[in-house]
Amino acid sequence: MKSVSVIAMIIFALAVAVEVAAAIPPSPKYEVYRGDVFVNGTLAPDGTRVSVKVGALDEVEDSTENGTYWIAIKSSQVSQGDRVTLKIYDAVVETAKIDKNDYISQNYINLYLEDYLVNESAQPDALPETTTESRILVNWAFYSGYDSTGVKCYELLRRYEDEKTFSSLVKTNNTRYFDILTATGEYCYRLVTYDFVGNSKNSTQDVCTTFVSNKTFTLNGFVKYENGTGVSNANVTLEKYFNPVNSTTTTEKGYYELAASWKRYNLTAAKGDVLVWGWEGKGGAKYISFLNNSTAVNLDANKTVNLTLAIKGDLDGDCAVGIADVRVVARMLVGSVSEDLKADFNGNGCVDLGDAAKLLGFVKGGVSKL
Repeated sequence: MKSVSVIAMIIFALAVAVEVAAAIPPSPKYEVYRGDVFVNGTLAPDGTRVSVKVGALDEVEDSTENGTYWIAIKSSQVSQGDRVTLKIYDAVVETAKIDKNDYISQNYINLYLEDYLVNESAQPDALPETTTESRILVNWAFYSGYDSTGVKCYELLRRYEDEKTFSSLVKTNNTRYFDILTATGEYCYRLVTYDFVGNSKNSTQDVCTTFVSNKTFTLNGFVKYENGTGVSNANVTLEKYFNPVNSTTTTEKGYYELAASWKRYNLTAAKGDVLVWGWEGKGGAKYISFLNNSTAVNLDANKTVNLTLAIKGDLDGDCAVGIADVRVVARMLVGSVSEDLKADFNGNGCVDLGDAAKLLGFVKGGVSKL
C-alpha cells in the first residue's frame, strides 16, 4: 500500500514540474557578434563606437573595452539570410548574413578600419565672376596632393552678400550641388568635409559669384502717421549698403511707388522738419521733427509695404506734441510707465529731467526744436 502511495506522489510531483516548466518562458536565443577592433593597425582605444545592423532592425551599438566589442541580438527578431552590417563609427567595415542555429550563434568577427580621419577638405571649383542664370552648379573635388580618404560626407554652406554668417544648404555624399539664386547680389560658398568620427575640415578658400537678375518688381504702399493719416511729401528710399537705389516722394495721401531689380534692400521713410508758428498761447517759430522708419525688404515679387512715421515728441500717439506728452515723460521718471528712448531728447541714452524740461520748453515756449 505504501508503494502505491509513493508512486502516486511521484506522478503528482512530475505533473507539477511539467506545469511549472510550461509556465516558464524558454530562454531567448541570440545572435552574438564579438571580436577585436583595430584602427590603423592597432587595437582601438576604449570607447570606440561599434554598431551592428541586421535587416530592417535599428542599429545596436557597443563601445570597445580593451579593444573588443560584444553585441547580442535576439534570434526571434531576425530571419535566416538577413544582411548584417558592422560599422566602426559610421564606416562600414564588414558585412555578413544570418545563419541561425538552435541556440546561441557566436560570430567571431574582427573589425578593421584604416585612415578614418579626414586630413583636408575638398575644394569647391571657381565660379564665374557674374551670372544671369538663376541656377548655378557648385562642384568640388580633392585636387592633386590632397588626401581624400576617411571622408563620410560633405556640407555646402552659403552666404548672401551682407549676411554675417554662412548657412547650411545641403549635407551630401555627392560632389556637386545646383543652387537656386534669388535676389541680385553676391553669393559665396564654403565646403565642409566630415570624417567618420564627426570631425570636420573647412575648405581653404570660399568661392563667390554675383547674380544679376533681369527681373524688375514694383514696391508700393502708404506712409502714415500713427493715427492713420497719410503723410504727404515724405521721402521713401530703397537703399543697399546705405547707397540709394531708387527714391520717390509720397503723394498728398501718403502713397508711394518704386521699381527695382530682384534684391534685398532697406526701405526708409523720412520727412524733413516742418516749420510751424506759435507755442501754446504765444507767438514765434518752431519746427516739428519726424522719426525715420526703416525696414528690410526682399524684393522677389511685386510687394506692398506700409510705413508709419512718428512725430518726435508725440509720445501718446495723437499726432500732436502737447502737455499730455510732458505728463508721459513725468510718468517715465517716476517709473509708472516703462522708459521709451523716443523721449530721450537730449541724446544721453536715457530719459531724465533734462528731457522733461526740453519737451516742456518746446510745448510752452523757449525751445524751437526737439
